[in-house]
Amino acid sequence: MMQHLTGVDLFNAVMMHHKVDQRLVLLVECSEDCGVVDPHLNETDLQSYPGYGKKSVVEAAGLLDANGVTSIAPIVDADFDRFTGADKTYTANVILTEFYDIDADVMFHCPDMIKSVTYNFSSHADYSAYSTTWSISAADLVTRLSLSVGVLRYLSVTHSVGLFLRNFPMHRALDGFEAGSLHSFVLAMGVMRSSAGVTPPTVADMEATLAPWSDRRLLCSGHDLVGALGALIRGRWGGANVGNEVLAGALRAAVSCACWSRTVVFAAVRDWAQTFGVVAWTCA
Repeated sequence: MMQHLTGVDLFNAVMMHHKVDQRLVLLVECSEDCGVVDPHLNETDLQSYPGYGKKSVVEAAGLLDANGVTSIAPIVDADFDRFTGADKTYTANVILTEFYDIDADVMFHCPDMIKSVTYNFSSHADYSAYSTTWSISAADLVTRLSLSVGVLRYLSVTHSVGLFLRNFPMHRALDGFEAGSLHSFVLAMGVMRSSAGVTPPTVADMEATLAPWSDRRLLCSGHDLVGALGALIRGRWGGANVGNEVLAGALRAAVSCACWSRTVVFAAVRDWAQTFGVVAWTCA
């Protein structure tokens, strides 16, 4: 039921909730985002509230702004909004993640959590042998696989190609990496999963798009990063047949407050809460 809320519905729901519970509110996209912020939140003075979708949160943010409500802070995933110009349409009260989404923020600022989850879900011997063979760390390989899917997604979005890349099978990206043809494998799979008649970019387009980017991590989604880690744990590192949702939860649980404090969301919420004379987080 809640996942079908419109922006107006969400605005009314969060305002009604806020009248009963007058703590400051972080209005996030989903309950998974609550799982990132809540362990570090000063719950005496603040609370999180899931908005069940980016579109509804952005629309509710506009209504909050129009009605002068400043005690509710909307937080949404940046996705590619800074590159498509979509962020220019948001009201000033919206807080955007630094990278593609909250999961990407913590995975890039807290690479040790990838190592921790890898060690807990993989065979130590298999992981060590694989890392030695390919001379690459878990965090770097996960990023490389995700980046290939990310640049294809970026081209699909910015050129209105219409490729279906949701829940991308990251084991195929891994196959491509090992074959020395990562982009080719990812592109072929992206086309195979999409509707007939799309005109996809080429591998040369993918490489040319990546060339000028100073920080390519901005192209990587948290979902792909988790998917890549899952493909490695299940397919190469002798791990249990653990699902990506379990891995994502384990990664979020591994985020320390000190690590979370490196993110732009942490800083933005800290500064916003200070205007109410409140300390937002349990660590400085």
